[in-house]
Amino acid sequence: MFSKPTSLAIKEIITGTDLFLNLSPETKEHLAKSFVKVKVPKNKVVIKQGEHGDALYLVATGSFSVYVTTDGKKEKVGEIKPGSCFGEGALVTDEPRNATVISEQIGTVYRIGREEFKKAFKDRSEELKAFVKLISRRSRALHRSVFRPEPRRIKELISTVSLFSGVGAKLISELEPQMEWIFLPGGETLMRQGDKADGMYVVVNGSLVYEVRNLENTIVSTGSFSKGDIIGEIALLTGEPRTATVVATLSCEIVKISTAAFEAVFSKHPPSMYAITKLIAERFSNDRMGKRMPKQARSIITLFPLQKDLSARNFAQNLSQALKKFGRTAIIESRDFKKRLGNREYAVSDLLESLYQMQDSHEFLILCPDF
Repeated sequence: MFSKPTSLAIKEIITGTDLFLNLSPETKEHLAKSFVKVKVPKNKVVIKQGEHGDALYLVATGSFSVYVTTDGKKEKVGEIKPGSCFGEGALVTDEPRNATVISEQIGTVYRIGREEFKKAFKDRSEELKAFVKLISRRSRALHRSVFRPEPRRIKELISTVSLFSGVGAKLISELEPQMEWIFLPGGETLMRQGDKADGMYVVVNGSLVYEVRNLENTIVSTGSFSKGDIIGEIALLTGEPRTATVVATLSCEIVKISTAAFEAVFSKHPPSMYAITKLIAERFSNDRMGKRMPKQARSIITLFPLQKDLSARNFAQNLSQALKKFGRTAIIESRDFKKRLGNREYAVSDLLESLYQMQDSHEFLILCPDF
């Protein structure tokens, strides 16, 4: 059943969806007027792998499962919850759908077709180019990273984060369904200094950098985030605008906990609410007084020789020796990826998964070409 949604309702969902994070307010406004509301019954196949598509879907309510069939074997690769989208590749390419999406319960989605999408970007060619590039990177990385994983994995991650170390499993189970899963390709902005704050983020995998600027637009502070780090937790207490700009340096998996979700769950558990609020306040105080210990940044360095007679391997070895004074260092070549992944076909996200694993145990990774 199709109907026209209210512009305000769809704009709120668009604003909180990772795919639309870097769009201007004007473009979001135009997009909000272009979506159509669709009621979806339980067990409905919304898109089917192999079929040609012409629309993107944004989930408002309900839960959807994502399946990929390879060599006749059907595998569930993730879930899609409210606030997430799927089918975006159809907006920019005629290639067949690369996954099947099925509703697990009665739900509501917002649909936008390719032509309506293009009209929303009329006279915004540069913004359209950037958006198409983002969709292309997401499509190439299709795997579990793009979609929300099983609840068990999210709960395990949150349980290991220092901020939630004293919170019981029951409370985390209540919070998990309301967490948003974000896949942020490298180079994309998670937040900008001055943006309205609406929650905090937990880094599952990947790496990000931040910078803080003063009123003269001079950079006064920089740093990095990696696996297990918390971003923007002060927003849960103050609601003040973001104090830094944060950009992904490697494609990231991130969990977002909105202020509304945090308050809804923790308000029912006053002791836990008090304990976690006190911890956030202490972290904020330590930041203001410069007492929080800075962490070692994790870096990925890619070598690309500009002359044929240059030996990338020799340079990599010399660079590795120099960097070992500052942290654990490893040289990675294509044969290392092949050894990890075997002879099977792999996607960009499989390479990312390998990088994530190697980043966990090294401060510096040097990617060395084989030519």
